[in-house]
Amino acid sequence: MTVLYGALETPGVLMSFAMVEATFNAVALPATQAAMARATEEHERALGFGVAAAAGQVSAGIAALIAAPVYAAQGQFFVFALLAAAVAVVAAGGYVLLRTASTTTTIRAD
Repeated sequence: MTVLYGALETPGVLMSFAMVEATFNAVALPATQAAMARATEEHERALGFGVAAAAGQVSAGIAALIAAPVYAAQGQFFVFALLAAAVAVVAAGGYVLLRTASTTTTIRAD
C-alpha cells in the first residue's frame, strides 16, 4: 500500500487511501500489544510496551532522515517505493523469526 502514496496526486484520493491505511493500523496496534503481552512476563510488560513504542519512533526518525534527501534527488514515487521495499523486507524477516520461534519454543499458556 505504501508505494501508492508516491503515485497518487489527487487530495481526495490520498485522504481516502490514508483513511483505509489508518483502519489497518487501528487493527494492527492492539494485535501488536497483545503479542507483547503474551511474550513477556507480568513484571516485564511495561518495559516491553515502552521498548516497542520507542523502536517505532526511532524507526520513523531514521526513515525521515533518509527520505528527505532521497525525495529531493529522486522524487516521491522512488521514496515510497523504497519505503515499501523496506517494509516488505522487515515483514519477511518477522515472518522468518515467527516460524523459527514457533518451531523451537512453545508459547506459555495464560
